[in-house]
Amino acid sequence: MKILTTCVLAILLLLYIPRAVGLEPQTSKFRTLSEAVDFIVKRVEARQPAPFLDMYVLEYLAPILAHKSLADMYAGREFPQDKTTFTLGGGHKELDHLSITFVKKKDWWYLSGTSFCR
Repeated sequence: MKILTTCVLAILLLLYIPRAVGLEPQTSKFRTLSEAVDFIVKRVEARQPAPFLDMYVLEYLAPILAHKSLADMYAGREFPQDKTTFTLGGGHKELDHLSITFVKKKDWWYLSGTSFCR
């Protein structure tokens, strides 16, 4: 009975804590780049993984975001209207070795992957 109670409690915590801090579990589609940036920042601050943003990526981003604002880095920029893929960072740019890739499907942009360059 104790194991069942523990399992039920764990499931409830996984379902309700993200909502309590304003993070929906599968919210990884965006209309604007600023929405995507806000999503990433919230995940890093809460140390809450999401599809394509695992703990390794969040821990890698944390010290970068401690020194620079992701919102400021990408202020005034938008997803391209004439392309179906878009990448933040990479190649020793603002996110150092990390690239965060988005893909466009219909009217939405989706987080589609992360990678590290050497």
